Amino acid sequence: MMKNVDQYSVLYIHEMCCADEQGIIEKKLRSLPYVKSYNFNLIARKLYVTHSLSTDSLVSALKDVGFVAKTFSNQMEAPASFFGRNSTTVVS
Repeated sequence: MMKNVDQYSVLYIHEMCCADEQGIIEKKLRSLPYVKSYNFNLIARKLYVTHSLSTDSLVSALKDVGFVAKTFSNQMEAPASFFGRNSTTVVS
């Protein structure tokens, strides 16, 4: 039996521009057992999701509530923070 591996996806959702749309999407995401975590950037209209099924399943779930999502990026894990990538100390 193959275990589902967590993926980190960034989705662009053109229709998502205010807290009302965020609320609709958040309600849907909370109902999906394969969604581990998520964050929104309403200004950039991006949704950041850690999930264990395919990105297509996530896009389809969002379409069910009226949002067209396009995959902006997809990778196996969330990117490291700035300080995680740059271990040197910056002093000014």
